[in-house]
Amino acid sequence: MKRSNKINCIFSFIFIFIFFAGLSIVFCKPMLRDVLSYTIYKEEWELIKGRKFNFDYSWMSSNNEKIRIAHALGFANADMRNSFEGYVKAKRAGFKFYEVDLWLDEQGIVRCHHGPDLPSIFKIGDCSFSTIQEKVCSDGNYLVLDIKTDFASTMRIIEPQLLLISKRCIIFQLYKPSDFLIFEIVAEKHNLLGPIYTYYLTRRNIKTVFDIVVSSGVKAITAPISANLSGLKERDKFFLLAHPIDDCESYRDASNLSLNGIYTTVDFLENKLPKCDVQ
Repeated sequence: MKRSNKINCIFSFIFIFIFFAGLSIVFCKPMLRDVLSYTIYKEEWELIKGRKFNFDYSWMSSNNEKIRIAHALGFANADMRNSFEGYVKAKRAGFKFYEVDLWLDEQGIVRCHHGPDLPSIFKIGDCSFSTIQEKVCSDGNYLVLDIKTDFASTMRIIEPQLLLISKRCIIFQLYKPSDFLIFEIVAEKHNLLGPIYTYYLTRRNIKTVFDIVVSSGVKAITAPISANLSGLKERDKFFLLAHPIDDCESYRDASNLSLNGIYTTVDFLENKLPKCDVQ
């Protein structure tokens, strides 16, 4: 065989290999993502597959009204987020749902803090779970808990601090399969409201995980607006929320989806949304 023919054969083989490898990636990407996430990151969603949680979702709107959740108590900037001052301003803006980031510090105090930087030394008057729950729940609003530190350790501190009034206004966000198993025990003991599953840290295929979560009885899910939220099946079986909605582009994307609610900020609603060209 001539040298030129050998070279042509080699290039033809390489082209065919790349072509079929590309097809495999396109069509098998969800399956590959599931396998890698299961083996590398130990996302064992099969732990709750087949379970039937009996969670109380009476907090969900029954009149098709879209809910707005005040992200980080209403503000994303470092000075105002997760603060009492932010909550007061968000309340004036008409929010009924408030998400707060919680961080278990070295003193054993569950702080209103996002991370990953460590919070400063706790001072009297700083926002903590024990104080923010009382403010939000006494006002007749809902408090969504986004726990940033280890869920089991943080829950052990939170549970004894739950006020009677808080048990019907607090909504936990859950990230991992193990979070659901821990929450199920605490929820049954204290008659807590049904949680929101958040896809934010999940690496497995969105449709695979959603099918498992929804079939287990979870009726509220949130995901980044950048996730592939179109084409999800059985949308009548669960509330779908998206985050963060803080600019015109994300708001337009949210408007094109059949969402039940969004996580947003006071600044966006009052200052940016009026300037958005959205029908």
